[in-house]
Amino acid sequence: MITAPTDSTSRTSAVAVKGGWRWMVCVAALVLALLLAFEAAAQSTATTGLSGPTLRLFKAVELNDIAAVKGSLDDGADIAKENADGMTAADLAVDMGHFIIAHYLLSRKLLGEATPVMLAPAPTRDTATASPAAKPK
Repeated sequence: MITAPTDSTSRTSAVAVKGGWRWMVCVAALVLALLLAFEAAAQSTATTGLSGPTLRLFKAVELNDIAAVKGSLDDGADIAKENADGMTAADLAVDMGHFIIAHYLLSRKLLGEATPVMLAPAPTRDTATASPAAKPK
């Protein structure tokens, strides 16, 4: 048969251990609360300075909501705008693994930027260095 010690030191140490667990739980809860607060602050500051439609675009990308992405672009969201982390909405979609949205955003970006002048081949030589016979009169 095992009997518990009855002297005052063993009782004190048992109380200290019991109180120690409470203290550790409080510290862990405090650390968790601080981490969550910093995470929320980081997410809110990552999108500061963005217009309404562009902010909605970033939120739609985070939520993987293609309909909201399309709606944000229709409302005038800037597809090339970067958040505070230096990421465009397409970059964020790739980073989060939302590849359908990333493909859609990259396609829209390419369609918006590719003008016939951009698609034309670049001139091979400068008109200032061309021969006098090649210059128009």
